[in-house]
Amino acid sequence: MRLVWRTGLQGLLNYFAARGEVRRALKNGVLNENRIGHLRTLPANGLPSFSTEGKIDRKLADIDQDGYLFASNPVDIPFFNSRIARVPRGRDRVSIVLKDGKIQFKKQFSHVSDLPGIWKKTQGLLGVGFYNEAAALIRLREKGFVPRILSVNPTDLSIHCEYIPSKTLYEHFMESTVTREDKDEPSIFKSNASTEHRMRIRDNVLEMVACGLMPIGASLRNILVEKSEGSLYWVDFELAALTSQPRWNDRLEEGFQHLKHLFDVNFITRDDIRSFQAQNEIYSPADLGYLGQIGDVSQVGSGEGRWGWLLRNQADWRNLKILDLGSNNCLYGIRQLQEGAAEVHCVERNPESLRQASILLSANEQNLGRRLNLKPHLSEMVAFLESQNFPVEYFDITTALCSIYYLEPEPLERSLKIIHRISKECWLQANMTTPREDPALALRARVDYLTTKLKESGFHYVQVISPKGYSRPLLIGKKF
Repeated sequence: MRLVWRTGLQGLLNYFAARGEVRRALKNGVLNENRIGHLRTLPANGLPSFSTEGKIDRKLADIDQDGYLFASNPVDIPFFNSRIARVPRGRDRVSIVLKDGKIQFKKQFSHVSDLPGIWKKTQGLLGVGFYNEAAALIRLREKGFVPRILSVNPTDLSIHCEYIPSKTLYEHFMESTVTREDKDEPSIFKSNASTEHRMRIRDNVLEMVACGLMPIGASLRNILVEKSEGSLYWVDFELAALTSQPRWNDRLEEGFQHLKHLFDVNFITRDDIRSFQAQNEIYSPADLGYLGQIGDVSQVGSGEGRWGWLLRNQADWRNLKILDLGSNNCLYGIRQLQEGAAEVHCVERNPESLRQASILLSANEQNLGRRLNLKPHLSEMVAFLESQNFPVEYFDITTALCSIYYLEPEPLERSLKIIHRISKECWLQANMTTPREDPALALRARVDYLTTKLKESGFHYVQVISPKGYSRPLLIGKKF
């Protein structure tokens, strides 16, 4: 009984949050015609029935449960229909209509629910799905991968969107698949989807997350493939999770688990992070938001602690191009991109570290809702610098944090001269705790040694940042 009440309360809170968003949007006129912009919809005169019925408002076709179209006028059958058998829908109706001279999608929600249970009946009565879908479409109205919402009518629980001549991704794949009897959506997708499909879906999902929305319950039947160019369009958001609703992080995780299973796309889940932490040695700890943490992020000697305590506030990272030498799992490059850097190249010789970097990158892109322009390179530092031909001062900053002093004196000096040519600044980190058993390494890791080498290579002004008690001072070398 407690679970029933908790589920009901959760649903009510979701309902009030979505309804509030929709009412505020309508009050502020966000769907006024002059704010909707250019529509991608087909003109009415493209319909076969236009010659006999003109622009009279009417229903043009029904859409069944699988997303197939069935024309209302026999004249339009060649235009809309692609199969004979129709799969019945529930009480909610989806159709193609002609309204105000425009061909539109129409979704009509019912106040009556066929689903069992008091809360399900109440959901239908209140119009929970209607408000949730309307709120989602309003949030996504400027996105090019969702049919643009045109109108919302809370009185009859109807939503109108621009019509995109299309077929569902399910229909698109079933036309080409050999095993037509296979109805398992993940299997169908895996067998037929291209790399481009996966990339588009991942980018679309990241953009939705950036808008504060997770498409819970996504399927091949609610992604459309535009007929002329093959662009993807997402529909059916009645189950979507919104940031304004409770338990956003948990529902985000639920959505990513489902999308990872359905679309065979590299989304990261909490289980992935727990497994990763249990099976790997973590040198550079990271905070991954709702996904959890890897390693001890409170330590300031490396990872998240070093970024927040020592590095983050040393520059305005916006629009900078960064080269990071000895990047480990590329955490600092990821954080610089989060702060607005335009491009970060990370050079690391350990393939396991770059494997960890790919997981951190995917996790942080999910949290941000956008791609990050990180360019990893599996290479030794000197070999990378000598093999590349970057333009003069291509990078704003080159960093080599607790890494460059492992080079012998001659390749170290050679590397700094190349850095001077391709970068405006060079940031190094000394280490006062290097093993005494290797006096040559301990010498190269000293502040005075690295300062001298920076100046000899042309970085004449060197700022040393050495917080009290910290054994790894930061050296920022500038040319003037």
